[in-house]
Amino acid sequence: MKGMLLKLMEYFPLLEVWAQCVYAGLGQKQRAKIKKYVKEKGSTPKEKVSIPEIMSELQKMGIEKGDILMIHSSMDGLKSLSGSPAELLSAIMELLGEEGTLAMAAFPHYKDNDVREVEGKKYIIYDVKRTGVSTGLLPMVFCKMRGVKRSECPMNTVAVWGKHAEEMLQNEDKSDLVHGECSAWHYLAKSHAKILYLGLKVIEADTIVHVAEDIMDEDWPIAHWYEEQNYIIKARNREKNRTFRIRNGYWHRYFTAQYSGRLMRKHNFIESRDYKGITLEMIKDAGEYVEFLMHQAQKGKLLYRIPRKYYKRDRQ
Repeated sequence: MKGMLLKLMEYFPLLEVWAQCVYAGLGQKQRAKIKKYVKEKGSTPKEKVSIPEIMSELQKMGIEKGDILMIHSSMDGLKSLSGSPAELLSAIMELLGEEGTLAMAAFPHYKDNDVREVEGKKYIIYDVKRTGVSTGLLPMVFCKMRGVKRSECPMNTVAVWGKHAEEMLQNEDKSDLVHGECSAWHYLAKSHAKILYLGLKVIEADTIVHVAEDIMDEDWPIAHWYEEQNYIIKARNREKNRTFRIRNGYWHRYFTAQYSGRLMRKHNFIESRDYKGITLEMIKDAGEYVEFLMHQAQKGKLLYRIPRKYYKRDRQ
């Protein structure tokens, strides 16, 4: 039943928007029940998988020495892995080699007390060294490994190791957009990085799509796309106050993830395989994908099904 519904959403994106709007209107307990149901219905791997087996699959997918590689991961999807997270990460680093660069989505986990009021305004406190990671065990372990640098950007944060680590992060304080021209995410796009999904599908964490939105900025066709969020960033024994423009969370309900997955397969942007119950997917070229999204947006074809009343007047 679930599979049939998802397949319908690929071809009828408004069905997914309807479901997300309904979900957005539910209470916290009802949402928790739905999440629990979906998680329980997931497939269970039948046999253990070794790290060398995974490395062999990654090489078959086209990952090689010298690559710039971003990873999104789910340990729930890697339950059958026989090695530890640290061993898996070390193997990937070895595969990329000294000329390679490994980045991971290490989004902050904020607590209720990570808030300070300054001159009547609310600021969220982001400590580069101490703020937890919300994106799972693998990036949490990665952040603690030798030579890994964590971005000072307090939202959709990136941790990075390797040849291009410093260059990837060096300009991020020059913009108030999380995925804009000076961000680590844009660096991935302009460097034509590969984006790997370990234990999950692309559509479950397609963060790179926001680069197209932020690069277009004022040319993005939807009015009031951003809201401002204040942060206190603690890094290198100092504090600094910054204000970012971030996508208003309201717009998420209009994002058509299932449709975007079909679009990526249609245009050959992703490599997909299932190895002994472990999902492995990869965006083969982040730059080509972002350029495609921008070109589509310029023609009014978004991955969002947003009512026309929200469009900027000069674009209606």
